[in-house]
Amino acid sequence: MHKLLKKILFIWLCCSCVSWPLIVLARDSKFVPSDGKIIFIIGQNQESINNYVRLSGQAPAGVMVYTSLQRVEGLDTAADYGSGVQHADYLLKKYPRSVIQIGLYMKGAALFVPKGTYDENLKILANWCKRLKRPIFLRIGYEFDFANNRYGPREYIQAFRYIVDFFNKEGVDNAAYVWHSAGTSQTPMQWYPGDEYVDWFGISFFHTSNLNNMINFARYAREHHKPLMIAEAAPYAVGAKNGERSWQEWFVPFFDFIEQENVKAVCYINCDWDKLEMFKGQGWGDSRIQDNGYIKDNWFKKISEINCLMESDDLFDLLK
Repeated sequence: MHKLLKKILFIWLCCSCVSWPLIVLARDSKFVPSDGKIIFIIGQNQESINNYVRLSGQAPAGVMVYTSLQRVEGLDTAADYGSGVQHADYLLKKYPRSVIQIGLYMKGAALFVPKGTYDENLKILANWCKRLKRPIFLRIGYEFDFANNRYGPREYIQAFRYIVDFFNKEGVDNAAYVWHSAGTSQTPMQWYPGDEYVDWFGISFFHTSNLNNMINFARYAREHHKPLMIAEAAPYAVGAKNGERSWQEWFVPFFDFIEQENVKAVCYINCDWDKLEMFKGQGWGDSRIQDNGYIKDNWFKKISEINCLMESDDLFDLLK
């Protein structure tokens, strides 16, 4: 009788809605650098990445590319849909010692993901990821809370979970899944897929006007024991041409946020936005740090001070 009661009690504990440490299925985050180190990534197209490397004389720890769930373009062949040339295989060959960060576009498709509509494309992407012998940061449905993306929380969560489960079943073990907020919502957690599906929290840093939202998002990352990534960054409207004024208005808050919120990865978009068809005339400006000597000198000084990782032979071993 005593053994029976113990068995009943064990079953009740396992089925109870009460949170018990032994049955929490939290996910261990992948590819997190050691304390005091930051993964430094450059985006967002082939030209801007190559220009930055020529300027700096050293490749970053990561490069960025975009593809879509609907077409899985820009991986093994070049694609340009108005934001510059996207060609992942080209970047992989040119920067063999860098990680890759991928923005997976799924606007208008999220609702159909759990129905299996895009399984064939997910299979293509999963197989492509598996053949890479390097860490991948996959931003599933990036900027989920950006109003123009029109992701309903329920459909977004279901799509995110489906993709992670799909990749797990396909044996993809070199991808970290990034939950990427635009920083525009005061209630981003309504889109949260859950600790067991998310490796990293990601945030966009374009405007300083929504800094409070970004600080709150960083707090959520800490509460859920997830590393924080600035997944996309550029001085929107401010640009990098105005020297000290640009530095004080945007770059100082940017680096303050990195240091104060313990950001573990940073992706800077070093391009002239107005030359890109998708962004022309929208006020983005020119974020190329090489356009102004004051910005350039201070940029490289700060990048060194905050211990940004660059490409190296042992980089992948440092990211566990």
